Amino acid sequence: MKEAYNERCIAGQFSLGGSLTAAGELHLRGQASRLKLFSRSEPDWSAKRDVCGRLLDSTHVSLLNCIPMVGTGEHFRDDDHFFVRNLFPNYILIGQKHVTSEEERIASIHFSLDDATALFGDFRAFGQIFNAREHLAELSKTESGKYVGELGALPHIFYFNGKLELLSTATSLGVVSARYTLIVPSSSADGIHLDADVILAIDFPTAITVKHALRALLDLVRFVEIAAGRPQNVKDIKVELDGEEGVHRQQLDLIWPLGPRRDAEDEWEPTSWFDLPFWPSREPEKISKVLAAWLARNEEWRTARLRYSTSFASQRRYDPDRLVGAANMFDLLPDNAFPPPDPIPYNLAEARDKARALFRSLPHGDDRSSVLGALGRIGKLSLKRKVRSRVRTIDRQVGDLFPDLELVADHAVDCRNYYVHGTRPKLDYESGESPVAFFTNTLEFVFAVSDLIDAGWNSNECIRRYTTMSHPFGRYRVSYAKDLAELKALLPRSA
Repeated sequence: MKEAYNERCIAGQFSLGGSLTAAGELHLRGQASRLKLFSRSEPDWSAKRDVCGRLLDSTHVSLLNCIPMVGTGEHFRDDDHFFVRNLFPNYILIGQKHVTSEEERIASIHFSLDDATALFGDFRAFGQIFNAREHLAELSKTESGKYVGELGALPHIFYFNGKLELLSTATSLGVVSARYTLIVPSSSADGIHLDADVILAIDFPTAITVKHALRALLDLVRFVEIAAGRPQNVKDIKVELDGEEGVHRQQLDLIWPLGPRRDAEDEWEPTSWFDLPFWPSREPEKISKVLAAWLARNEEWRTARLRYSTSFASQRRYDPDRLVGAANMFDLLPDNAFPPPDPIPYNLAEARDKARALFRSLPHGDDRSSVLGALGRIGKLSLKRKVRSRVRTIDRQVGDLFPDLELVADHAVDCRNYYVHGTRPKLDYESGESPVAFFTNTLEFVFAVSDLIDAGWNSNECIRRYTTMSHPFGRYRVSYAKDLAELKALLPRSA
């Protein structure tokens, strides 16, 4: 959240669609944010969900998709009475313009992430030169160097090479870019201070609504969290409004009370730059091509990737629910993510059609629906076969590093079926030696890595090199042999 508006209560005048003007207090407290309105007449909230207002310093504020909260009613004080209405705003925009939830006004969105600098930053952009006497002596001869002063015994130069743009690539969302922003550079007798942050941006081909701009932000964040190796906190969101060509765009701060936040209780540590699957500062064209291809199919893959993101967000926490979610994301993939199923033999298709006709003639009931559902799945890929096909995508590049990965994936699906359908367990899933965490990591690894490979990523360059195990890909590779051996020790002899 923008620091200037963090943990604040701001007073102002607010309007509900022009039908009511009320005094109010805007409480900015993250997920506990709310707008408290005071009015002489009872507000009509039958249709309106947006509120616009002006703060005491004349700043405009737009509160979008507001939801009524408890604490509403008529209050009496002496001979006076007034109404109080508490609202929860899903999105808050602060600046010099009002925007509604239905207006297609957002031309671009800018934001920062915890690991954006680690992923996109250029370690060559900032540095220092020791024993810089020769450089400073030459600089002191110029007009700009007149403040260098007398050179001492050990002169230094601290520099920024001036490269602001780190990445810019056209995608299905729009132009995605990463840029340095310098934060209050200063120098004095106390020393030199220069902080920098990496800001990500999406410039949309045409203006869109706030809701769709944030959906695009989430699409990009899901890619970044795979590359960075952990969920991300989204911070300092700004949007730019469309305007006439050549006119400076209005920029608004966007506060998102329910925006993505990483659970700090069980979080992974930041990934070492050495373990990252991409090094954009060295090879920006590689991540640009993969990102563009990854986003190109996002409309069809969005639901499954959201399921992955939800599972991945648990970080160090493992339980059966996470395993079930990790398996189910393969069922949410579009059909074109898998090879077509084998043709159904004629006699099987004939038996299926006859059985379907027979059961359709029966009265409606749960058993009838269950059988018809099972008949409808004949000839379609099972969950286990879907996961196997994604495993084979990995096998073609780094399969030698993960022997029997298909076997592990099969048992992961069997474990999921036990928790979902109550099928007979093939292992003891409840003991202290249960491989549930290994199964979960396997499904998440297979999903994310095969997705990147499909987008043109060469997994050899990352997964084969030395790793400090700070990224999930490296952790999985290093621990795989031990986890596989422990799994095989649990299997029945016949397996």
